[in-house]
Amino acid sequence: MILKVYQSGCGAESFFKDEFSVLKLTDSIYCSRWVDYLDNLVIDHFLFPNTAYNLIL
Repeated sequence: MILKVYQSGCGAESFFKDEFSVLKLTDSIYCSRWVDYLDNLVIDHFLFPNTAYNLIL
């Protein structure tokens, strides 16, 4: 799969996966622990449910 770069910066790179999806890779530079990053995602999902992330582990 070839991905087109959408945006890069703030410790993350975003790629268009298809016309409906974006793949975002992050290195969590703004959080001291991964659990802090995941807590921030939970808050984001609560506040903005229409733009919720799906995690790929």
